Order: sequence, then structure tokens, then C-alpha cells
Amino acid sequence: MQTCLLTKNPLRTILLFSLCAHLAVAILSRHGVIKDDSESYVLIGTNLAQGHGYVFEPGAKPTAWRGPGYPVMLAGIFKLTHDSYEAVRFVQAFLWVGVAFCAWKIALMLFGPEAALVAAAIAGFYPEFLGFTGLLWSESLFTVLFSASLVCFISLVHSPRTSAAVALGMFLGASILTRSAAVTLVGAIVVACVAGRLSRAHGAIAVLLAALIVAPWTARNFRDYGRFMPVESNSTQNLFEGARPYTPLIFGWRGNRYLHNDPEFESLDRLPEGQRYGAAGKFALQYIARHPARYTVMLFTKTIDFWLPDFFICRNIAAGVFGAEFRPLWIPWEVFTIAVFLIILACAFLSAARSWSQWDVRLLVCAIVLFTMPHALTHGGSRYHVPLMPILIAFAAPKLLELLAYLRTRRSVNWVADSA
Repeated sequence: MQTCLLTKNPLRTILLFSLCAHLAVAILSRHGVIKDDSESYVLIGTNLAQGHGYVFEPGAKPTAWRGPGYPVMLAGIFKLTHDSYEAVRFVQAFLWVGVAFCAWKIALMLFGPEAALVAAAIAGFYPEFLGFTGLLWSESLFTVLFSASLVCFISLVHSPRTSAAVALGMFLGASILTRSAAVTLVGAIVVACVAGRLSRAHGAIAVLLAALIVAPWTARNFRDYGRFMPVESNSTQNLFEGARPYTPLIFGWRGNRYLHNDPEFESLDRLPEGQRYGAAGKFALQYIARHPARYTVMLFTKTIDFWLPDFFICRNIAAGVFGAEFRPLWIPWEVFTIAVFLIILACAFLSAARSWSQWDVRLLVCAIVLFTMPHALTHGGSRYHVPLMPILIAFAAPKLLELLAYLRTRRSVNWVADSA
């Protein structure tokens, strides 16, 4: 009877076991320290929950350093649970199961039910996704929102419905407010409209609704800083950091260690946030104008950085962000993560190449390319490709399904031969 219940709905079974794995990470990482980007998210979320406003500390001026999506989620959880980090991790466990469901839905629309179950299983237990459950970083919220946007986008391409266009606009607007890089999906929507694969009316509904969702925050930034700042004020500083004379051609994010000796950065640091936003962009454009050849080369090397296996989870295990007792795990975790990522990447490339005649595959590849571009312009840390992994997992699923079938057949043949 138990076997029947488990096999009757395999998707539900996969998602249930995935949830258990993510909840285990949430429990095991409860003693982890808050550091790096988590600090800024937690500070803003805590002050919001305590009624001090969108600030880093009580009484300070409002900030736009981080997009509001994740800090607002933190504030809601903190308000209900008295600043419980454990509660945030438990919520994130469910968010990553939502990502696995989105990977299943994308693969279902592209390749059918069997490949979709493989995609759900991979996404449900993907080591990077498991790791992010224990980190208070915006990837947990952003990845599920961006994946839901992609599901609505492909669904709209397959079956033109106004409800799908509205859902796309809502998820896209929420994604942009969480991480501004999501605005690149607007480019894929435009391409779909121009190619005749998407109704221009539906495309306009989605884009306009997303713009309406982002507009109040952009208006707030203009009111507080006197300049057009769509989401985050740190976007131009990322451009600045990715265009410095000391920024390495490979592993460009390591250039941050030299910032404290940079006189231009010190001058930026003394400016109010709104002025720093404008000045950082100006410094970056001046450097690009003076060194166009080097910056052009860096566009390619930072793209490589962007697509390297993700080292951030492993480094955070080593740094004790998951608790000091887990530090010995970082090397085996890194080896396993790299191996899984490379397999997914290879299978995704082969599958996408074979299915290139499908317009939905082309449009998702377009979304991948567009999403990569702003990170190549700034600093292409490997952590930032994580929101694209549900697409790659969906692409990889048919090849992995073929591999499983081959191994099953070979095992069966070997068993028969051994029996004979």
C-alpha cells in the first residue's frame, strides 16, 4: 500500500523528499553565522520589521542599496517570528521546492512528462539549491520568482491566454524588485513578439504590468535621491568594481580586495548614496572609454567567470556560515557540486542543440544570453548564474533520461549474460 502511494504521484513524491532534504539543511545550518551579503539583507529586514523603515540602522537615511523584494520577505518573517533566522531558512526550503516544480513545468512543456520528472528530481536535490536554503541571500526568493516568470513566458508562447500574460507581468515585476537583472527577460519577450511567437498585446500586458509593479519603488528612489534609480543603488558600483585597472582578467570578483587602496573608491565612499550612484557610473564609463580593448576582453573573461561552477556555497561552508561543525565538508561538497554542474551543463548543451528547431528552446536560450550580459558588464561571479539553473536542468533532462535508459538496458543485458 505504501509503495502504491509513493508511485501513484511521482512528482509529489519527488517534491516531498526534496522538501525533507531542504528542511534538513535548514535545521543543520541553524548555528551558522550571518556574513557577507546576508548582513545587509538582515539589517534592512530587521529595521523594517521593527518599524524603523528601509534603513541599515535606526535613524539613518533610507537606502536603496538592495532591491526591496528579499528584505521585505525577511521583514514579514521577522515580524511574525521575532527575528528568527531559522524561520527564514524553513521558508526558503519551500521556495526551493517551488523552483523544482518550475523546472518540472518547463521540462514538461518542452520535452514531455518523463523528462519533466527527471528535471524535478535534479532540481529538488541540486547541491547549490540545497546550500542556498541555509544562506540568507536573495537567490532563494529571486530564483523561484524568475523561474515562475519563465514558466508563464513559455506557457504564453504555447497557449496565448490573457491570464498567463497577467501572471507573467506579476512574477516579472516581483523578480525585478528582488534583483534588477530580471529586467533582461523583457528582451526575450520582445524577441518573441517580433518573431511572431507571442501576441504583441499579451507581451505589452506583461511588460506594462511589470513596469507598474516596479514604478512605485522607482518613484520612491527618485523622491529620496533626485535621480532615476529603477531598483538598486549598488548597480553602478558593481559596474565600477568590474571596470578597474586592478580587476583581474579571470576571477574578476577578486578585484574587490584592492578597493580599499583605490582613491576613486574612497571618494565614492564619502558621497551620499544618490550621488555615489551617479559618480560610480561616471567613473566606470570613463575607464571603459580610456581602455576599450581591455574592457572588451574582460567581457569575455567575466562571462567565463559567470559560468564557472559555483564556489560560493563551498566557501561559505568553509567560513562557518553553515556552522563551524560543517567546515570539513566544504571540499567534498565542492567536488560533488562541480561534477554535477558540469554534467548538467554538457547535457543541457547537447539537448538544446538537438532541439534547436523548437522556438521555446530558442527563446529560453535568448533569455539565458540576455541574463548573462549585465553580469559580464559588471563582475561575473559564478553565484549569479544560479537563477538560470532551472532552465539548464530542464534542458539537460532528456539527455539524462537517455543516459538512465542506456544504463538500465546495459545492466539488464549484463544480468542476462551473467545468468547464462
